[in-house]
Amino acid sequence: LAVARNGAIVYLKAYGVRDPLEFPPAPMAENARFDVASLTKPMLTATAAALAACNDELSLGDRILGYSIDEYLRHTTDVPLYLEWQVVERERRESELSPGQAIVRVIERHAIEGPPLPTTPGYSNLGYVLVAEHVENKLDTTLEDYRRGEVWQQLGMTQTGFAPDGPVVRS
Repeated sequence: LAVARNGAIVYLKAYGVRDPLEFPPAPMAENARFDVASLTKPMLTATAAALAACNDELSLGDRILGYSIDEYLRHTTDVPLYLEWQVVERERRESELSPGQAIVRVIERHAIEGPPLPTTPGYSNLGYVLVAEHVENKLDTTLEDYRRGEVWQQLGMTQTGFAPDGPVVRS
């Protein structure tokens, strides 16, 4: 728990344990970093896409596989909700493709060879991978570097990042 007043921390105390499955459990440290997992979608990808659109660096109407970035961010496409990541990784390695290109290749292959993929509109991690890669290509930088300069540094958040160095607490 951190309490700040006028930009300075006035109270800092850690509560709980780092890993409840560890025995004996180690106490939580005040400087612990947490892996926020799927929160990276709105914090990393959606923020960067929206900010880049506000800066006229891309359009939320840009299309990937027939859907706009806006549709991907709102999870309203019928791009498959999930693919076996091992299949995507194998395609990526064998063909020397980026993650987004490998996803597109696997989806296209399924359309031709089957079996059919589930296409009910809804939550899609794959859609966010496609958007992330599109944003990086348009900006010619990584999302992490873009956000670091355009968001985190502007807010004085110098310890915030997508893949923190050192051990993290898995949530």
